[in-house]
Amino acid sequence: AAYALVQIMLGLTDGVLYGPISACTTVCAHAVGASNPNLAGQYIQIAISMYLLSSIPIIVFWWTYMEDVILYIEWGDAETAALAQDFTRVYIWTYVLGGVSTSLWQLLEVAGHVVEGTIVSIAWGVVNVLVTSCMIFGRPTKTTTLFEVGVAYVITSALFVGFTYGY
Repeated sequence: AAYALVQIMLGLTDGVLYGPISACTTVCAHAVGASNPNLAGQYIQIAISMYLLSSIPIIVFWWTYMEDVILYIEWGDAETAALAQDFTRVYIWTYVLGGVSTSLWQLLEVAGHVVEGTIVSIAWGVVNVLVTSCMIFGRPTKTTTLFEVGVAYVITSALFVGFTYGY
């Protein structure tokens, strides 16, 4: 329940911040079509900067108030809200990494590397499923916490963002 609550809350607020990133496909396509790939790169840099700067208040808000919000709207008990708060403090970084990754993926898309970007995205999903499954089912003597799953997800997300950037 805590995982779902965090996904809902972070997803709703993060979706609002995706405006500059969503616009990148259009403006970067125009820049590449005008044979100006440097301008496309600048658009991506501006979008990432705007996304990261506008994410700061959202990160601070959810870092501080996730538990209070869940209790206020009565979507869970105190234990669920506390789990959601702990999980938020790790998992929120996957949204930040996701915004950067989406920007980079859109640059790959307009540059004609859709297949490569799709392969990276699929590999990212498969690795996340495998890592999470190994953590949950591969450790019979120890119970995996939601916090540990969040840490694993952040690490794999960071690795794939780095891989995408390196590509």
